Amino acid sequence: MKTFTPLSALLDGISEKLYTAFDKGIIIYPESVTDSIKQGLKRPCFFVKPLKPSSTIERGDIYLRDNPYCIHYFPKNIKEPVQECYRILDNLYLAMEYIRVAGHLVRGVGMSGEIRDEVLLFYVSYNIRVRRVYDPVLMKYLEAIEFRTR
Repeated sequence: MKTFTPLSALLDGISEKLYTAFDKGIIIYPESVTDSIKQGLKRPCFFVKPLKPSSTIERGDIYLRDNPYCIHYFPKNIKEPVQECYRILDNLYLAMEYIRVAGHLVRGVGMSGEIRDEVLLFYVSYNIRVRRVYDPVLMKYLEAIEFRTR
């Protein structure tokens, strides 16, 4: 069980897996640059975007973090984009089953895909249990008090 996994570590794990699993000529854009490059899009490419992360307390200091992502794939072949998208979709199911985050393998669940406007949208969630870490307050002095009863 991990004590803390920032969302950026998951994004890095997804990007790293896409880079190793697919052709090195496919550009991977994280969500933070999506708006700034839409005009200068270089195909083929992936956009990786977190959807709506959530956190649910399970017990005590243990939480379940649900981290859904959408990976957009813009195909290179503009004449036959659907066939290329289906080929990438098949590979994404295998590639995104496990990613490495902070040295640990994390399994992708709830995988699904659809092609919308000749762009592949691939959905996957990475659920992680985390433990809240408290900073202990160390006592500097301990004073013993004597109690007497009658």
